[in-house]
Parts: sequence; C-alpha cells; structure tokens
Amino acid sequence: MDTRTLAKRGVELCREGEWQQGLNLLVEVPKSDLVDRRLRALSYSYLGYGMAKFHKQHRQGLKLCEQAVQIELCEAEVFLNLVRIRVMLNDRRGAVSAVRLGLQYHPGHPVLAEYRRTLGLRKRPVIPFLSRSNVLNRILGQIRYQWSNSTRRRELL
Repeated sequence: MDTRTLAKRGVELCREGEWQQGLNLLVEVPKSDLVDRRLRALSYSYLGYGMAKFHKQHRQGLKLCEQAVQIELCEAEVFLNLVRIRVMLNDRRGAVSAVRLGLQYHPGHPVLAEYRRTLGLRKRPVIPFLSRSNVLNRILGQIRYQWSNSTRRRELL
C-alpha cells in the first residue's frame, strides 16, 4: 500500500472507532514523504490522539497534534483532537486556547462549540489592573459569583 492510501485508511479506521488497526497504519505516516498537507495533518492528529488515549503517550501525542495544527489549519478535526488531548492532560488553558483558535478557522463547528460551552469562559477580574490571583480580586470574584447565582435562582422561581 502506498503512503497516501495507508494514511486515508488509517484515518477512516480511527473515525470508525477501530483505533488499534488505524494506529497501526498511521504509525508509518511520520516516516514517509506524504505530500498532501491535509492528509498528513489528519494522520498526525489521529495518531497523536490515539497515542495519548490508548497508549498513554501523552507528550508524544500532544506534539503530533500541535504539528498537525501547524501543517493544516483548514481541518476542524485537527483542532478537535488537540483539544481532546489538552482536556486529557487537565490543561484547561491550553484546551480553551485550542478551542478559540479552532473556532476562528471553523466558526460554528458544533463539537468545538460544545467544548467551548463545557470548558466555559472566565469572566474578567473584578479589578482588571490587579492580577487574577490578587486577594481582593479573588474575594470580589467570589461575591460576584454568589450574587449572580442567587439572581439566577430567583429568575427560575
């Protein structure tokens, strides 16, 4: 099988949930001279996500997904797999950043938008010129949070 066919089949298998078979094919792509940027990026992305999820090789997987984003920005799946790895690593800041970048290139992508809702967006600090970790900002932020929740509860009643 040539590299292009290998990569296409590997990505298809991963999309279908046949991860082990797909990863066995995709592991050959980084060693090859595949010219198709889109397919190379998808291959790196799925290989990276699969390595992180199934083989617990988080750093190598993250590196491959980051390479995939650098290769091809026009594939939403590349961003999606990067977000998934960031979430897996409990890297909320990195995940939010990847979601934001992905939605810049793919506005309205349903899964990326769902990740944005799930991860949530932080509000600005109450006193913007002080750091977020400043005691005053932390206390005022907690008061703002409690006040907004009590207001929402009253609206629901």
